Amino acid sequence: KIFHVGTLGKNGLHNCAYKCKNIVLENCTFENTSSQYWGAITARDQIDGTNVTVRDCQFINNTSTGGIGGALSVESNLSTTLENVTFTGNNAYKSGGAVYVESGSLTVNNCDFEKNSASRYGGGIYLCNTTASNTTLDISGSQFEQNSSGYGGGAVAVYAPENTTSTLTVTDSKMSSNRAPSGGAVYLSGVV
Repeated sequence: KIFHVGTLGKNGLHNCAYKCKNIVLENCTFENTSSQYWGAITARDQIDGTNVTVRDCQFINNTSTGGIGGALSVESNLSTTLENVTFTGNNAYKSGGAVYVESGSLTVNNCDFEKNSASRYGGGIYLCNTTASNTTLDISGSQFEQNSSGYGGGAVAVYAPENTTSTLTVTDSKMSSNRAPSGGAVYLSGVV
């Protein structure tokens, strides 16, 4: 399964599985895609409690030209798991050069993030909590190298505004040569 499709329009591969309980992407490559608002894959407006799993995939040189999540954007309180996924050279005009998660949980196991960038926050990953619930980001056995952002979190940025909380856990992972004006590797803002 190789997606080498060039421009995907305004929304990328958006809601191809609309209102599903479980979304699984396995053994796929998404390369050189471009969309205006979200990157190569977008999951939003799904059923609360939806599980998104991406396993053994590659995201290479995907771009969100005017928005978020160059490779993957997940919104609406969804639970997302990334296992053995490689993100290389992805870019978001705003935040989440490779991955953008809003108001949900993200588990990252044995993934590689290299040379991803965002003009604002989170060159590799941006987790933003916009609800009153707790959001979590658990990273294990992963590498972040040469990612960058324009404001904060060259590798990872986590934002929890007032009246929300977010939890970040990083184990057995390596972050090297990432850069940003604030938090070259990790940027935390709010109640984290």
